[in-house]
Amino acid sequence: MDDQNMMPFAIYSELALFLRTSGSPLSIAEAVVRAVKFWIKAEQETEAPVTGFQWKCLFLPSGTRLRMRCADQLFYANIVDDNLIFRGQIMSPSQMVAAAAGEARNAWRDLWVRRPQDKARSPADKLRREIKNRIKPPELSPTDAIQLAAKSMSEALQTALLLVDQSRMRAEQQVERRVPKHRRRDDQLDDAFLED
Repeated sequence: MDDQNMMPFAIYSELALFLRTSGSPLSIAEAVVRAVKFWIKAEQETEAPVTGFQWKCLFLPSGTRLRMRCADQLFYANIVDDNLIFRGQIMSPSQMVAAAAGEARNAWRDLWVRRPQDKARSPADKLRREIKNRIKPPELSPTDAIQLAAKSMSEALQTALLLVDQSRMRAEQQVERRVPKHRRRDDQLDDAFLED
């Protein structure tokens, strides 16, 4: 491959064959330009860190809009980078709802969310339920539950028996710390003393 021909011949041939067999109206140069632009865009998207606000289990990406209706009035907030911005101030969802309503209320119930990828707003509580349903562990059948409980009990019993065996072995191995050859003469009881 030289400087003037920037594409290896094998790739050039493969691209020309693909364009011809697929019936594409693109020229080789147009296909290369599109591919390069697509690659650059994909690289930029993967390089840019995803920012947003983590609200318990619900992630709200930057660009998300929140809406609340209270007393026939609409209140809006935006997610900008990692913050929820309401009336120019950084707040939590519950702080936003309290500031808009003038009292503490349930933010999950009162807020509607429109993330950048959404076509319409959805209640925050509905989005939270969907996430919880997705990560909910599968329910066990009664037979599976009994088998799991029996296995756990068996493992607990084996562990307890192992601990009992180790304790028994230590008790059997325990000997007096000062064996006879290391005893002092004063430690030996006289026979006369034993007779008393």
